[in-house]
Amino acid sequence: LTAEVENLTFDPNLPARGFVLEVRQTKQRGLEVFGIIKNGVLEQGSAVATQTAVGKVKILEDFLGKPTKKLEPSSPAIMIGFEKNPLIGEEFWCGDASHLPASDVSATNADVKQVVSASPLELLLAQNKRKAFSVVLKAGDAGSLEALSQIISGLKSEREIEIVASSIGDIVDNDIKFASSTGSVLIGFKVKISKAGALLAQNNNVLVCTSDVVYSLIEQLQDLVAKGPGTQASGELEVLALFNQKRFNDQLVGGKIVRGMFKNKGSVRIVRDGKEVATGKIISLRELKKDIESAQSPKEVGVIIDTNTKIEVGDDIVLA
Repeated sequence: LTAEVENLTFDPNLPARGFVLEVRQTKQRGLEVFGIIKNGVLEQGSAVATQTAVGKVKILEDFLGKPTKKLEPSSPAIMIGFEKNPLIGEEFWCGDASHLPASDVSATNADVKQVVSASPLELLLAQNKRKAFSVVLKAGDAGSLEALSQIISGLKSEREIEIVASSIGDIVDNDIKFASSTGSVLIGFKVKISKAGALLAQNNNVLVCTSDVVYSLIEQLQDLVAKGPGTQASGELEVLALFNQKRFNDQLVGGKIVRGMFKNKGSVRIVRDGKEVATGKIISLRELKKDIESAQSPKEVGVIIDTNTKIEVGDDIVLA
């Protein structure tokens, strides 16, 4: 309506130009870039670029997700074919960028903040000179990643929290290996981790904190920072089922780890309705009837606990 009132026009003979609105990584389709066109005609098969990324529009879809061959200005577009994720807010253009003045290309990038990841060696050398708490961020899309990064960067704590790397998409083996090599904690917002990835993290002593609620992640991170270097977040398990309560000192319960890491033989607190009602000790930690040394959120496990109070469904068992 505004375009009609202002009598705005576009030149269909010019290579398309527009802005990146969102970036998302999916297993099925790879990197999806959402943009809006401001001039020219965007066509499937066109070479496309921003200041930080290049590619070719292999798949072009409209705002309904329907395939299309071309889109005109003011149209939202979904592009698949970028080699790496561009930054939100960047201008994109198709074809040869030589027709654009250098100042015009870079003008829209003035307020865009880019997270630069150093090499693992550089990070390890830098860690010897600092006492920062290192984290690696993962998020389901670029918008969520930017929001999470800004919240964490704004946290006030006794130790500096340093974001050593960040990317979009589910947590994969390379993320865990990188976190292990840099001594970092993996923070995942609206992402998943495979069973193999969780096992790799467990074997490499990499703590992975995931949640679809950003403030839950912040609480876990603050807990970690408060405990100091080399410590794990206290694990918290919500009791979902009761199996054997003949003796208080040998109670078998089942539950889901809702925060941090649970370790076998650890001391615990039993919390009911927000109040501590008892203390105890984990006698055995089990997964599929097999004893395990530790487990991380969001696994479901069985726990044999020695305590002087009868455990109830809904109780929280917090690793002391």
